[in-house]
Amino acid sequence: MKLTERLIWLFAVLISLVFYFTAHQEVKNVESWIEQQNNELTLLDNALDSLVNDADSISLGSSALTTDHLYDSDIRTLKNRGLDDPIRQIKQDLMEKSELISFDGILGGTMRIYQEEQIILLPGFYAMAVFEDGHIQGGMLLEYEVNMGEIKWTVIKTKLF
Repeated sequence: MKLTERLIWLFAVLISLVFYFTAHQEVKNVESWIEQQNNELTLLDNALDSLVNDADSISLGSSALTTDHLYDSDIRTLKNRGLDDPIRQIKQDLMEKSELISFDGILGGTMRIYQEEQIILLPGFYAMAVFEDGHIQGGMLLEYEVNMGEIKWTVIKTKLF
C-alpha cells in the first residue's frame, strides 16, 4: 500500500510539473506577443508624432501622403477577405467614416478626410489619415479589419495639428 501511494504521489507531482512548465511557456509566449504588439504600436505612434511635428509635410500637395506601404501579402489577404480593389476600397470606406473623427470643425467647417491622398495604408492593417475642416487639421492612426468585404475601423490615436 505504501508503494502504491508513493507512486500515485510521484505521478501526481510529475503531472503537476508538466502542467506548470507548459503553462509557464504559454505565459512567456503571450508576454512575447504582447511586447511585439506594443513595439509595433510604439513605432506607429512615433510615426504619427513625427507627422504632427512636421505639419508642413502633411499639406495636401505633399508627396508624403501619396505612398501606401502595403505588402503584397497584405493585398492578397485583403482580396481573400472580399475586397476587389483593397487600396481604393479601404480609402473610400475611411473617407465615409467621419464619425471616427473625435474633433468638431470650427467656423462652420466639417471635419472629414477630403481626399484619398490624405490616407496612408501601412503594413499590418493600419492606416494614418489627415482630416480637416478647411481651417484646422488633425491626424489619426487607425487599425482596420476586413471580413467578407466589410471594413471595421478602430481609432488608436488622434491629434490636432
